[in-house]
Formats: sequence, C-alpha cells, structure tokens
Amino acid sequence: MKYIISLLLLLSIPTTSFSLSTAQSTKGVSQKTIKLYVYNHCKYCHDVINFLKKNNWQSRVAIVNADTEPNYTELKKLRGDGKDYCPFLVDEIHDKKIADSSKIITYLKKVFTNSDEA
Repeated sequence: MKYIISLLLLLSIPTTSFSLSTAQSTKGVSQKTIKLYVYNHCKYCHDVINFLKKNNWQSRVAIVNADTEPNYTELKKLRGDGKDYCPFLVDEIHDKKIADSSKIITYLKKVFTNSDEA
C-alpha cells in the first residue's frame, strides 16, 4: 500500500517544473540544486522519496522522472558509466553524485541535518 501511495504521489509531480540544466546564473547568484532521478516503478526510488517526505525535506530536492526523455538521457550522461540505475542523486551544491538508495538517505541525513543546525 505504501508503494502504491508513493507511486501516485510521484506520478502527480510535474516533471516540467524541474530544470535539468546544470548551474545557471541569475543576477550573479548560482542556482545549483539537488536532484533525485527516479523511476515510477522502482521500490528503492520510493524509499528515498518516502524518507524525504517523512522528514519534510521533499521541497529541498528536485524529483526528476527518469522514465521520460530527455531525463533518461541526462541520467545516463550524469552517471558517466553508461548505466541507467535509479535512484541517482546529483548534488550540484556539494558536487556529489550518489547511486545507492541507502547511501543517498545517509548522505541526505548528513547534509540536511547539518544545514538545519546552521
């Protein structure tokens, strides 16, 4: 049931609202983001999404649906190894790329907990 609910929530997220470009500049300020590439059918992707929602951190990460083009092609390019596994986190702020759901969750805990304490 949890999987179905998170799948429905993921499907309701408009992928067009997320920019796939790398760091952009607006009035001299860097617009770097944290992006999470996911597949609708992936249990591990939903685990990360549910973790973000549970901690009320979903607004801090742009969810990118890798089931669609050009997101799929961008995922393969960003990974650099030609693979298309998800979830895949790209943190442009700290220049990190992480490909394993448990490592992504551990990383997000560290980054967001530290930023909340600052």
